[in-house]
Amino acid sequence: MLPLISRSLPVFEALEVDPWFAQAILVIESPGKTEARSYVGARGPFQLMPYVAKQYGLVVSKYRDDRTDLEKSAAGAAKLIKNICLHYARKMLDEKGIAYNEKDLWFRLFTLHIYHAGAGNVAAVINKINPTEGGMDLIRTMWRTEAAGFKNESQNYSQIALASLINFDRLLSQHKDTVFMIQGDRLLDLYAKKQTKPTDTLAYLNNCLSAYECDLVDGAVPFQYFVEKTARVRKEIEKYNIQHGYATGYLAINESERLHQLGNELMYKRKFNEAIEVFQLGIEKNPIAPATYDSLGRAYRLIGNHDLAIKYAKKSKEVIQNPGAFLKLKP
Repeated sequence: MLPLISRSLPVFEALEVDPWFAQAILVIESPGKTEARSYVGARGPFQLMPYVAKQYGLVVSKYRDDRTDLEKSAAGAAKLIKNICLHYARKMLDEKGIAYNEKDLWFRLFTLHIYHAGAGNVAAVINKINPTEGGMDLIRTMWRTEAAGFKNESQNYSQIALASLINFDRLLSQHKDTVFMIQGDRLLDLYAKKQTKPTDTLAYLNNCLSAYECDLVDGAVPFQYFVEKTARVRKEIEKYNIQHGYATGYLAINESERLHQLGNELMYKRKFNEAIEVFQLGIEKNPIAPATYDSLGRAYRLIGNHDLAIKYAKKSKEVIQNPGAFLKLKP
């Protein structure tokens, strides 16, 4: 989530909206939902409804949906919180004579409920509870109270926010530096500083590769960063093998097979452009891998590039029939 959060915070700050809301909403909504549409029609990293997005200047049409654009979606969410959520949060609490500090956690969670359930539904549950004071006791009572459209999913929303933020803070504090959210960097850094002495060096270095592969799939690192860092790890593997008299001729084939598996995982995650880059790298390492050509063709077909889809499907068959012809050719 760090790349999305780091890009969203300046948008909220520029609109003078507490950036806490950007982080809280993203850790709830964005995993798996940066492109997807919810069952009620919300879409994008901030899960904006179409009419809300349009109200704040985003285009939502058959051919274009600005809700999938992070900065535009962040701006729409910030304006919604500023103009609607905070306005009604203050209004409801003022009407009940409840004092509040807008930086208090309970007030933030209360506002978050309005973002998710809508002011009308939150007003219904507040009128049913009829509180005389705020604080976390009010929030906990909301978790147990239904009214109008404020039901199980709405009750859970701020609980999920709390759980997500607790996990997020644990990850950040684990290594005292956000850079170590990149798990591959953490393992490689420990190896380079010799803070760890692995009993099985090759297994440790392969774990580094696996960590970087997960980082790429999760979107924590871009493709070029992945290539540069894994090249360093593979250089260490090659150096170790040479020092200990192990064969190194299999390394390129092993790398090609790992890249093919990684590309398929990216395909499963519907990250087709990243998968294409990984398959192409795999072919560079081993130009006689028919399965990689076939997977590359499928990836191109899924993004609508039918010419390249046909090209690489043919190459897959050709390399089976005459692998020698591909050994000196670039893909």
